Amino acid sequence: MRWPDRFVTFLDGDKSSEDAIVSALEDRPAFEERGVVVVVDNAESVKLGGALSEYVDATEADGSIVLVAVYRGARLSKGWVQLAEKARVVEHPRFKPWERDKIKGRIVKEVAQLGLTLADAAFDVLFKVHGEQTDCMVNEVRKAAYLLAKGEEITADLVLSLCARRVAIAPWDVSEAAFGKEPRRALQAVSMLYQDQGDDCLVPIVASMIKQMEQAVVMRSLLERKQTAEAIATALGLHPYRVQRELPVVQKHGMSQLIEQMNNLCELEAQVKGAASSKRTLVELAVLSVAAS
Repeated sequence: MRWPDRFVTFLDGDKSSEDAIVSALEDRPAFEERGVVVVVDNAESVKLGGALSEYVDATEADGSIVLVAVYRGARLSKGWVQLAEKARVVEHPRFKPWERDKIKGRIVKEVAQLGLTLADAAFDVLFKVHGEQTDCMVNEVRKAAYLLAKGEEITADLVLSLCARRVAIAPWDVSEAAFGKEPRRALQAVSMLYQDQGDDCLVPIVASMIKQMEQAVVMRSLLERKQTAEAIATALGLHPYRVQRELPVVQKHGMSQLIEQMNNLCELEAQVKGAASSKRTLVELAVLSVAAS
């Protein structure tokens, strides 16, 4: 962010109080005409008692003082909700690896704001390289904007020239390999994700496995009721081709096995979200268990 005509102060909500934010907003040298910008990251950690709201109410909204609060929690607290009513809120939710359409919608909106369009093939490349990491995708399209004129299209070739040349690994790759009874590929995906993200990758991996397990349970149940692949695809909201591809794998798992694995994964989810030790090992053992079942 660049504001050459303003005093800019960056604060970390984990280390700053509400009073510190107000002080930073008021901190402008005498006879200085430049405005003030205060950026507060991790704003969800700041406990609001009303001082900031009172300051906003008492300050003239002339644009000379700007507060940017980056709130990384899932839901705004009561204090920030009240402040948000007096400001502009831009929401960028975290998407799951399988929410491809929502991720694409987010990126298409970003591209439109840049005055450009995005080719479907270009998004395919972005999704392959970055998975559900929309912030990385946004960085790529912003780089593309410097090379294009307004109204032009971001193509797959341009994205390939900008993106790092590597195969993207997403949590969904782990669960897909595990259910496909490919333990080596599944563990390799876990290893690559862990190298990039550390323990932060473990909860998404378990979540993707639970999601696929739920899908497998429904598929198996419908198969036992003699439902066709088309009927199963309709019930799950999936493309028939995808169901046809995954049915042979689901047929290798009995219903009792799937339910047992689902219970195990639910317990694992609580462990990786809690204070369990050796979380990576627990996840790898679960991956091997699913691949061997």
